[in-house]
Amino acid sequence: MPAHGVAPLRVQARALLAALGLLLLGADQAQAQAVAARRIPRGAVLTQADIVTGPDSTNVQPGWVARRVINAGQPLRAPAVEPPRLVTAGQMVNLHVVQDGFRLTVQGRATSHGDLGDQVTVRLGPNRRIAGVITGPNQVTALEAQRSS
Repeated sequence: MPAHGVAPLRVQARALLAALGLLLLGADQAQAQAVAARRIPRGAVLTQADIVTGPDSTNVQPGWVARRVINAGQPLRAPAVEPPRLVTAGQMVNLHVVQDGFRLTVQGRATSHGDLGDQVTVRLGPNRRIAGVITGPNQVTALEAQRSS
């Protein structure tokens, strides 16, 4: 076998051993375990092929992001992996202001990152910042206290 085929076989063997280890664990431990099927680089978006799960493990799903390098067979759990962020710092977002039946949408730049329901500040210009709540991908709704000013 060529030398370039050896490393992928080792990675596959580690993933299979990790999966076997999940089956040998008690049911309580197997439920919480999901392991990497291959070496996953930092920032990679997980696919179903990257995840080896136990019978009932549902904690990590395709679409999650690796925050650090994860070797084959290592557990997939926080803080090594996390759900994708809906808003990242420096990203352009739509800021929605809803008041008295009117809806105004303007673009601004998020100053921090967050997930659904998190509070972020949106910069509209050099001197104007508005706090809001993340309501979807690239979507922020202004907080109630700032709508009247």
